[in-house]
Amino acid sequence: MRCDCCDKILNGFEATRKYKESGEYVNMCNSCTSWLPPEVKLVSRSDLQPYEQVEDSDQFMEFPDDEE
Repeated sequence: MRCDCCDKILNGFEATRKYKESGEYVNMCNSCTSWLPPEVKLVSRSDLQPYEQVEDSDQFMEFPDDEE
């Protein structure tokens, strides 16, 4: 299955995402879905999420500036 907007191949998480109100499949990749307004509610299967979600900003690694 491909994204209706950009034609990218959808992963399992993206392919199973639905609109909450209608129950219809969204058929959009994560990049294109990010442009939807916040009023559009989606239902997704978190067990298929291919990306690790980071809860705290403390978990981001900071790299020192190169000092030469």
